[in-house]
Amino acid sequence: MIDELIIRQKYLIALKSQGYFSKRHFLKNAKLKKKQINLKIQQIMVNNQNNILLYNALENLAYWLLNTNNYLYTLSPPPQPTIQIIRKDFNLLAEIALSKNEIPVPCLLNFRLVFELLYLVAPTKGLNAGTKFIRNFIALANKCKLPIVLYCESKLVPYYKKFQFQKVFEQIRKNKKEILMVYFPEI
Repeated sequence: MIDELIIRQKYLIALKSQGYFSKRHFLKNAKLKKKQINLKIQQIMVNNQNNILLYNALENLAYWLLNTNNYLYTLSPPPQPTIQIIRKDFNLLAEIALSKNEIPVPCLLNFRLVFELLYLVAPTKGLNAGTKFIRNFIALANKCKLPIVLYCESKLVPYYKKFQFQKVFEQIRKNKKEILMVYFPEI
């Protein structure tokens, strides 16, 4: 897990250090992808009008994406579409997903959908880029009344506890201990 984050951090630093024209090209492509993401979410909403929970969550997610001007977005391809989020000054890289809840944990059994925070990298310390992003993401989760789930290393547990994430359980994956943390929405 930490190796993947280091790779993503290097990617973000490389993007940040590119020349003006490379950044401009990246920003132009990201703006086009933002429109594509909105269209894709709208298509999914049309196809799921009978699923009120999913429809409302997608509607709130689309609104959130379109109204947070500090970020750029890219959409990964299926089967599990995720949204990669990059802060315009290249000081944050995150990936989120809206997923069917398949985590067999008693405290999550009442939730059919969950938001996932797959990773969060903020290489420049002191800008509070990660903190601002998490607070915005929590506001979205509260509005949708959906939990946020993430896996992290034990040294990051205190960071996420600041935001009322709860430690649910530990597991060994790829010979490393990971902790499932869950933020439960305000009701």
